Amino acid sequence: NFGMARPEGYRKAIRLMQLADRFNLPVVTLVDTPGAYPGKGAEERGQSEAIARSTETCLRIGVPLVSARTGLPLRDSLSNRPATSWSVT
Repeated sequence: NFGMARPEGYRKAIRLMQLADRFNLPVVTLVDTPGAYPGKGAEERGQSEAIARSTETCLRIGVPLVSARTGLPLRDSLSNRPATSWSVT
């Protein structure tokens, strides 16, 4: 599935974000995937709900959330070289 997240992965991320919030630890995410797995089985296992709950958990936790996006899909617009972006909330 080329590293695409499945519903079970989103649910695991929710549990880990809640655990980090409970112990007052920052959440660090490394993003290098095209997105969610688009298969029929993923939808049957509640993928859209898992994504929505994961996003909700990101917004509700009270600890810093740091995201780093890496990989080829992200390009530096001036030099057309792979770049890395950081987001801290």
